[in-house]
Amino acid sequence: MPAPSFSSTPSSSRSADQFTELIIQPSIESSAKKSTTPSTGPLSSPSSVRAPRPLADGAFPIRWGALQYNNKRLSDAHYYMKHKRTTGKTKKSWIWDHGANIESENEQYWLCRRCHETGSDCSTIFKYNGNSAIAYHLKHKHGISEDGEVPQHIRVSNPWDRSKKANSFGPLRTPIAGEGYRQQYLDWVVAHDVSFRSATAGDTCDLLSYGRPELERLLPTSATTLSSWIMAAFETRRESLKAELKECRSAVHLSCDLWTSTSGMSLCGVVAHFVGVDYTNHQALLGLPRLYGSHSGENIANCLSSVVTQYDLEPKLGCFMMDNAQDNDRAVLQLATRFGFDPDWRRLRCSGHVINLVVKAILYGKGVSKAERQLQCCNDQESFSIWRQRGVIGKVHNIVRYITRSDQRRQHFETLQAEALQDDELFSLQLIKDGGIRWNSTFSMLERALKLRNAIELFCAQWERDADYDLSQDFLKRSDWEEIQRFVALLKPFKDATLELEGHAIHGNYGALWQALEMMDILDGLLQEEKAAVAADPRSYSNYYVAGLDAGYTKLMKYFDLTAKTPYYRAAICLVPSFKLLYFKDKWRSHEIWVDTVEPDVRQLYNEYATKYSITEPASPPQQTEQPQQTPELGRFKLHRRLDRSVDVDSNSDRRKRRRMVDEFERYLYDEDVVEPFVEEPLTWWREREKSYPILTQMAFDLFSIPAMSAECERVFSQSKRLITDERNRLGSATIEANECLKNWLRRGHEQRRLRDMLAG
Repeated sequence: MPAPSFSSTPSSSRSADQFTELIIQPSIESSAKKSTTPSTGPLSSPSSVRAPRPLADGAFPIRWGALQYNNKRLSDAHYYMKHKRTTGKTKKSWIWDHGANIESENEQYWLCRRCHETGSDCSTIFKYNGNSAIAYHLKHKHGISEDGEVPQHIRVSNPWDRSKKANSFGPLRTPIAGEGYRQQYLDWVVAHDVSFRSATAGDTCDLLSYGRPELERLLPTSATTLSSWIMAAFETRRESLKAELKECRSAVHLSCDLWTSTSGMSLCGVVAHFVGVDYTNHQALLGLPRLYGSHSGENIANCLSSVVTQYDLEPKLGCFMMDNAQDNDRAVLQLATRFGFDPDWRRLRCSGHVINLVVKAILYGKGVSKAERQLQCCNDQESFSIWRQRGVIGKVHNIVRYITRSDQRRQHFETLQAEALQDDELFSLQLIKDGGIRWNSTFSMLERALKLRNAIELFCAQWERDADYDLSQDFLKRSDWEEIQRFVALLKPFKDATLELEGHAIHGNYGALWQALEMMDILDGLLQEEKAAVAADPRSYSNYYVAGLDAGYTKLMKYFDLTAKTPYYRAAICLVPSFKLLYFKDKWRSHEIWVDTVEPDVRQLYNEYATKYSITEPASPPQQTEQPQQTPELGRFKLHRRLDRSVDVDSNSDRRKRRRMVDEFERYLYDEDVVEPFVEEPLTWWREREKSYPILTQMAFDLFSIPAMSAECERVFSQSKRLITDERNRLGSATIEANECLKNWLRRGHEQRRLRDMLAG
């Protein structure tokens, strides 16, 4: 509503000097007092006191000396003046039609015009950090809303009256726990990626407060208010997570990865992995800070260092799980200098990224990076030509792309597929397009192409030359289909390994570090078997397939050798009660020099733990009575875990009998009473023996809490894509980080428990 004229105010009978004193800012008033000639004309007169810039939002006559906030006089209060560069660039809120924007000690306030003109007390001043409280005051004190005056017959003075007014014939409802309701509302917005504009819209507020008008005051009415709530919740809940990390039973390991959003913002995901007080593995997003500048080692180290400092992690800082980029090597090197640790020991490599590099080498051979760069800046015809150079993989890609790029061709293919369906098939399938040079989607494309072979062959047989593309260059022969079958059979274990290693390793299995080295051994065996088959019958394999097989094996060996730079991989295997040193005796029997280095390297790590924790060894070995466990059914990938137990850990039995087991490390490795056929939950096994093996148990907690890959970072980025869209591309980096951290914490159940405890209390 328009502001009333000055002549209609209660102060219209005052003198011109008094009237001028009310409206001008105190700073202007002071300068006016220095003049020897008082101003006597009206405000519109050229001789009146001039303000240096136009009056602020909602300007009206103010009794500056009477202003108080929280019983404190605002002695230096004055109008808040926007900078000329921002004036007019943002939409003016309706609340400024009914109040003044004033400033005191760098804080902004809103002064209610109605209350001030009628002489109400200082409770009509609100610190300005959003519109919600102000809108509530205007609606329920003065009957004013954004749409204008609220009819008198629906105005009520308190929540009880409003509740009875909304449902006069219903049962009396108990008041809502305000803080709990706000927490639930905030969690709903965060968990479901509700846009701030939608969450604070008037119809959303009406829906959420329908039948309970007292809830309206608990809901934000502006995106600014909601954003401030999210930031406040982030700060509060982060303290709770810090306390959890401080009490955890293991070191805190960090997995890290980089992601660039659709809006071009580079973000660094940092996830913590640790054993909690419940003796299970936990993981939580610690931060998603923006990465400024290039993706250099120094900039990555700065992001990680800031997160370590925020959570006070230095005393418990463990390993870093990252992909194989050289910038990550440099980042860990800088962090080692800052926090004092061995960079070679603590720098671990994401198994998922290793698998990705190996399979890309198998599928595309050498020069993959060059091909990716070429595909980024080529037209359609050039793209078809580049892919055709990639053997049967490129042919399938071109056929699938040719069919799916036209709706008419897709419809024709669906018709052909219906004709080719077998009697026992009920549903048709869609072709799967690969996502460029990404092996997971390429594998799915090949697997689906095999199922749709009949329909693809029918389509190619009926194809008629057109101006779009000469598809005949990509027709698949019988030998091509056989090679596709070989690729699918070869890569299936790689897919199974990826799915298993991306688990959460809650009990130290299915996603823990010890499986990373085991995975490499399994894949090494598979590739060697395939290479032997090629050597036995080379004419049955294409040069493209053989070259890819060799390139993949070379890539796998490169990263296998890098695991020897740290003892963590082998130590994790040793602490699996079913494996110990027997694993290496069995799997590495053709490389005795490798086996000989295992125990000394693991011993070196154990000695560091023994020195750090200074735990007195038990006087005698523990007496464990173990019941034999039946090995459960295992999938194709897990079948390789069955060891040849005919291989003795120490071939010299007499020497073994004479061995004096001086510490718990040797007692664990060589005590015949501590032999397990199969252990499903390594963390549980070690927890039950913590008193017998205190040093090794702590070592096991630290090793089994290290993830095999940085899959959780990828999950965070997948969730972030739902927040940062083409329509929501103006969110600040701090808001994005707070929102995604809160979402992650809700997903892991941390905050649901905290909220239940709060409501119960």
